Amino acid sequence: MIALNVKTEQGEVAEFLVDTEIIKGLYLVHSLDKVVSNSETYGIVLTKNPEKVETKIKTLDKVSIITIEVDAIVKFQYFVGNDLGLEALTKVPENELPNNIKEVILKAYHLIQKSSLIPKIRLN
Repeated sequence: MIALNVKTEQGEVAEFLVDTEIIKGLYLVHSLDKVVSNSETYGIVLTKNPEKVETKIKTLDKVSIITIEVDAIVKFQYFVGNDLGLEALTKVPENELPNNIKEVILKAYHLIQKSSLIPKIRLN
C-alpha cells in the first residue's frame, strides 16, 4: 500500500491513501473506501448520487487532489504533486489516461504553481 503524507487545511499532517503511482508526481486512488477516507480527511464533499459526472479540484500546500464522481459507487481520485513529470504525462497513452483527464491534471498542476507563486510575488 502506498501512502503519502500531506498537510490538511488545519495544518496537520495526515496520510493520503493511494492505490498506484502512474508517473512521478501523479497517483491514482480507485478504491471507494480510500476515496471516502481521503475526502473526509481533506475536506472534500462527496455527492451521494451525482446525476452527472462531477469533477472537483482541491489545492493544498504544493499538491492538488482531483476527485471524479461517476455515480454513487464509482469515485476515484488523482493526487497531483508539484513534482509532476510533465513530459512523462504527455507520453502516457490515451487508453491508460484519457486526454480529458490529462487536461484536468494539468489544470490542477497549474493551480499548485499559481498558489506557490502568489506569496512570492507579494513579498517583492
